[in-house]
Amino acid sequence: MTTKQSSVFLLTLFLIVLTFVLFCVFDAPYLTRNVSVALPIAGAFLFLIVISSLLKTTFTDPGIIPRPTNREAIEFDRQCGDSMDQRNQGGNANNTRVKVVNVKGQSMKLKFCYTCRLYRPPRASHCSICDNCVLNFDHHCPWVGNCVGQRNYRYFYFFITSLAFLDFFIGACAAVHLALVTNEKNAFIDAIRHTPVSLVVGLICIISIWSIVGLSGFHTYLLATSQTTNEDIKGTFNTKLRPTVKNPFSTGNFCKNIYYGLCGSEPPSLLDRRGVIQPDVLVNIDVETLQRISAANSVRNTASELMEISLQDDTRKSAANTRLNSQTRTETTEDETEEPEVGDTECMPRHSFMTLPTPHCNNGSTQTAKEVYVKENDDLESKTGNSIPMQNLERRVSSD
Repeated sequence: MTTKQSSVFLLTLFLIVLTFVLFCVFDAPYLTRNVSVALPIAGAFLFLIVISSLLKTTFTDPGIIPRPTNREAIEFDRQCGDSMDQRNQGGNANNTRVKVVNVKGQSMKLKFCYTCRLYRPPRASHCSICDNCVLNFDHHCPWVGNCVGQRNYRYFYFFITSLAFLDFFIGACAAVHLALVTNEKNAFIDAIRHTPVSLVVGLICIISIWSIVGLSGFHTYLLATSQTTNEDIKGTFNTKLRPTVKNPFSTGNFCKNIYYGLCGSEPPSLLDRRGVIQPDVLVNIDVETLQRISAANSVRNTASELMEISLQDDTRKSAANTRLNSQTRTETTEDETEEPEVGDTECMPRHSFMTLPTPHCNNGSTQTAKEVYVKENDDLESKTGNSIPMQNLERRVSSD
């Protein structure tokens, strides 16, 4: 039993025991004498199955996932804070944590439980009444005073189905008793006066059987489709709402699903019932030490902020230098491709010329074509005193 409120469970147990006791006291003796002794025996057998299934469901661990200790939780939060993206998550370990796993080709999300401080496995959920994460969580049943999960679901199913058979059996026996007494008394009113308790037992069975039979049929459907009540309500594997989603926990055969659900091996409990709880170590810190730690943390935060600012400045400077270098290369390329203007005497010719003898020169020297500039005839003759036919020189240069 994991719930703190056990009054509903006690009420369930009281109603079942009271109904069967009334049957044994007022109906079973008459049926044993006038019908068969097998009827009370069959009723006792069903009653034992109901009580044993109820107690097994109530006092069996439904599959509670143990919570980590404070040290483990702090270390896990630190690892999550270090692994998270600082830009997107801001380094806060309390942001939404979701993992995606693949189960038989189907992607499923694992959500983080901030109460239990752990990632819930597939099909697990947190029960707000029991305040625990339960494996294969089906629902919390107040009538049994416990959660229905991976380890006690079969006992819960045996309980509701056997209770439906017991309810129908006791109601039928009460009806047979009233019918036989009516035949003896020749009046139904006289039969009620003779055994009024049988009428009360019959009414209790008629009122309760509808809900019990309906619940048994619904869980039979869940077993056949390999679903839980939580998944069916949320529509996790509903093909109409999600056509592309398939149930990876179903074998595809109704009979196999029921067999594995009821006759499969029971997984072991994750709780150590015989273990000794080790108390968490408490560390007392005086005011001066706390102030030094706070000052160190503030200095560390300031240093990290300064580092971020310097990194941003370096990034901006490198980007500016890159843009400046690109602009400089572009201007240099444009200057190299620019053609010299016509009549520009300061630009040397692109092609080298061979040394050519200058004709009609009296000083016996030779001049190269690089040293010959296009000048006016008067200037050249006034400086050298020689008469050079520029027409012939131009013709030689062009021919070369």
